[in-house]
Amino acid sequence: MRIIYVTALMAIVWVSTGCAHRDDRNRLVGSPAPDSDIAVKSAAYRQMLVADPTDASTRLEYATTLYWQGKYRAAEEQFSTVLKQQPGNLEAMTALGYNYVWSDQFDLAERQFKQALDNAPDDFGIQKGLALTYLRSGRSSQALVAFKSLRQQHPDDLEVMAAIESMEAGVINSVAKRGHD
Repeated sequence: MRIIYVTALMAIVWVSTGCAHRDDRNRLVGSPAPDSDIAVKSAAYRQMLVADPTDASTRLEYATTLYWQGKYRAAEEQFSTVLKQQPGNLEAMTALGYNYVWSDQFDLAERQFKQALDNAPDDFGIQKGLALTYLRSGRSSQALVAFKSLRQQHPDDLEVMAAIESMEAGVINSVAKRGHD
């Protein structure tokens, strides 16, 4: 168990500080397939959208493949289109928030996650996205408060524990701080 915890700690520090290469970041956060498979899926979804441009489900899958390829601007356009078609689509709202986080658009990420929380205030993934936004934008005090709140709800979540421990140890503060605190 200690090895898994240490690995999770190293992964969240590495990813949160932006030290990870895009391909490594995708593997760490659970990319569904190798890049070549994602590109194939992306092309297939794009073709499906040519046949039916109003299919929000396919568009969401397409946007996700773009996100996993690091094509954040294109993914943003697709997630936004889904939200125009289905304004309350929580999956698209959350995915757009994470897309903003990884494209370093922290103000937009924060706004997106807060809007999603208005629709689903208890959603752990959205709350974690907001905490990650604070962390990646260098607002370590807010991040620590947010992650500690998440720990109250999910005391066994390794990512949350690793984030808290690394912030308290000053690992993330010294590397990721961007002057926003």
